[in-house]
Amino acid sequence: WAVAFGQETNCPAYPASQAAAVQRSIARTVRPPRLIKPESIRRDSAPDVNFIDTALFQQIAVDGIQPADGATDEEFIRRVTLDITGRIPTLRQIQDYLASTDPAKKAALLSRLIGSKEYVDYWTHWFMDRFQVTGDYYDFIGIPGRTLFYSSVRSFITADTSYQDFATQLITAAGNSHQSGPPNYLMRGVQYSQPIQDTWDETTNRITTHFLGVQSTCVSCHNGRGHLEPINLYLSKRTRLDFWGQSAFLSRMNILLQADDSANSQESGYISDRASGGYNSVLADPNNPGPRPARTGGPYTPVYLFNGQTPASGNWRKELASNIVNDRQFARAFVNYVWTQFFRVGIVDPRFRPGRTDRKSTRLNS
Repeated sequence: WAVAFGQETNCPAYPASQAAAVQRSIARTVRPPRLIKPESIRRDSAPDVNFIDTALFQQIAVDGIQPADGATDEEFIRRVTLDITGRIPTLRQIQDYLASTDPAKKAALLSRLIGSKEYVDYWTHWFMDRFQVTGDYYDFIGIPGRTLFYSSVRSFITADTSYQDFATQLITAAGNSHQSGPPNYLMRGVQYSQPIQDTWDETTNRITTHFLGVQSTCVSCHNGRGHLEPINLYLSKRTRLDFWGQSAFLSRMNILLQADDSANSQESGYISDRASGGYNSVLADPNNPGPRPARTGGPYTPVYLFNGQTPASGNWRKELASNIVNDRQFARAFVNYVWTQFFRVGIVDPRFRPGRTDRKSTRLNS
């Protein structure tokens, strides 16, 4: 909606070549048998706003699916207000909207809702729920870190910062976690009393899941073949060695834990980067191997799991962020997560894969 009605400054218009690619992608998806003849498809009177509308309604016609009736004004204001702000409209808002004869009142309503205080509240909560940076995560974040991270997320939404820039800020965060918000995203991956490799691995999985929609934690313990075919065909062809190459992007990250009080009841972290290092199998405490199977070999240098690219500089976390945000899957995953929020079913959603009759909840793995 924000893009369709020109409210989103960070989403420029798609070139025709990309629009055509989207239409081809939709055409390749698994389709149900044609239910009714295309010529009998009823269209709502509203025109197509962008190429997504065009692609969807063309595919609806091909599949022979009759669209639902267009929403009434009463239904529209309730649904849109709930979807964008998480709240139902007030009586006064409903009365004013129904009384308006402005043909552009839908666009005007969206303009009022997007960027409103309620909008910022709702989407701050949504991002906080996704990133799970909470005050009770061991003693590593605490109330100060949680509150600072909340402020960072809220500022990102209020200022309409590019999601690409925000993701980069989180992945490359440095400094004291009780003085700045972004470092707390990385503190959320710290594994209590475990080898540092487990912290790198956990943080790697959090990054690939949040920003690419790919849970990579399985291949941190075992090779994918024979395990992941029913879940993720791409990772079924990957090995632990591939994962260690991905996790190596974080192996120069240094996390210094420091007590915030004399009782050592709460710790903050100071995050920086070393000039050297790599992912290895050497344990600081051989008697504490951690929950994952024993690692072998190394040190391993970074290799981006999804295209084989290696760092062009020694700043490995910066290189990781660049790979993530420039990966096509970065945009596709975010669109899929937001689409799921609005429609409750993702464009790609293994909960409803073809041939599956049950609807058991499963996280996105595509």
